Amino acid sequence: MHTSTLLISQNFEYWQSGENGFTCVDFETFCPDYHELDRTGVISPHLEDGILHTGYALLALTTAFYDIWRARTDDFFIYPQHFALLDITRGGVNTGCGRLPLEENTLGSPWGNLDVWPDSKWIPAHGSVSGMLKKAFDLQINRLFWPETFRPNREEKSLPAYAVQMLRTHLKAVYYYNTSGPNIEIHAAQNVQDLLLTSLDRLSDIDGLSIRHSLQRHVLENPQTDYCYVEQYRKVDLDHFLNDMADCFENA
Repeated sequence: MHTSTLLISQNFEYWQSGENGFTCVDFETFCPDYHELDRTGVISPHLEDGILHTGYALLALTTAFYDIWRARTDDFFIYPQHFALLDITRGGVNTGCGRLPLEENTLGSPWGNLDVWPDSKWIPAHGSVSGMLKKAFDLQINRLFWPETFRPNREEKSLPAYAVQMLRTHLKAVYYYNTSGPNIEIHAAQNVQDLLLTSLDRLSDIDGLSIRHSLQRHVLENPQTDYCYVEQYRKVDLDHFLNDMADCFENA
């Protein structure tokens, strides 16, 4: 087992925006109706996107998953149903530095370090918006992390109209990441950041991939608290998200 021996729920704080700015809230507010069988999907058009911008969320959800198992037994070997949806073709995996021909273990290692494992959780998908959404639909994802600026065009209609209602049924929550208008935050302790840095180091070890500039934009420090690392999202309701994705659906 990996993070189950390293992290506890007290390593995270959750903050939500309101009339008086951001205030501390509980895990249930961040992740309502959580269940250990929830299927979480991270849409990562570039290999590094999801790790740079959703690493704390993945670790927080994973810790909640292990909390349930730790309450039952101290002898278990299981991983949460977390999936990285990646733009992978015969030419390789798409990255911010172009498409790189990487072996599966190399491209998956940074994700596996966040307990997105085994390799069946690293999902190849068509790199278009509709292709990624179709894969999330096929996997019956319950909680979806999606890059805010990743939007369809009018030429992308490829999902049947009935998929709208089925997505509305399956999806519990949608979080836009790398957002310009955050309404919820995760504040993480140093040991959470250390785990994320290991994944970033593994990305940096990939020949041809440079993430240093992205990392500088990602880490926000607040020296007034032990939870000195912050990850931001814009949580949206399902109708809002499905309206944003309307051009992916036939007859929409």
